Amino acid sequence: MLCKLYHDPKTKGFSLVELLVVVAMIAILGSLAAPSFVDYGIRNNLRTIGNDFSASILKSRNEAVGKNTCVTMCMSTTVDTTVSGTTGPKCSTSGADWQVGWIVFLNESCNTAWTYPRVSSTDSNYDEAGLIVSRRAISTDYLLNSQSGTATRRFDFNSRGNQGLGSADEFDLIYLAANNPKTLKYAFNIC
Repeated sequence: MLCKLYHDPKTKGFSLVELLVVVAMIAILGSLAAPSFVDYGIRNNLRTIGNDFSASILKSRNEAVGKNTCVTMCMSTTVDTTVSGTTGPKCSTSGADWQVGWIVFLNESCNTAWTYPRVSSTDSNYDEAGLIVSRRAISTDYLLNSQSGTATRRFDFNSRGNQGLGSADEFDLIYLAANNPKTLKYAFNIC
């Protein structure tokens, strides 16, 4: 025997009170979840910057060994990859924040004075093929700074993957926000 449900044609949909209760519950749950989404975004960006920085250092070293030549990683003033004449990515000669971006390039003459990739020491044209990594900043809300008094702005690796001890450093990666406890909560160091 089949049961037939009673259906009153006069009652259709939800009452206004029921609808308001559901909307209020969604608003309360959303307001509780929103801070955790913000925290997740901050932690994720910090992790991304730190991992990219560490991976670029390792890639520089591996490329130096793999190509049997010197490779340089430097903090960049611009990571513009439009290469024509004297434009293109350049190593920074000032500042301390690596979060602005960095580049990795072949430095076949092992010249530690090069401030940007060139074909030769007398040529100002860029060697497009020599550029290995060009990394842009994620946001100005993050800071990747050298802890030393003299800011480390470059790493030079020789063909054996050795790095000069002068460029060994410890870096702080922090979230910049005025009077924000997340600044200390999520910061970490890269050695």
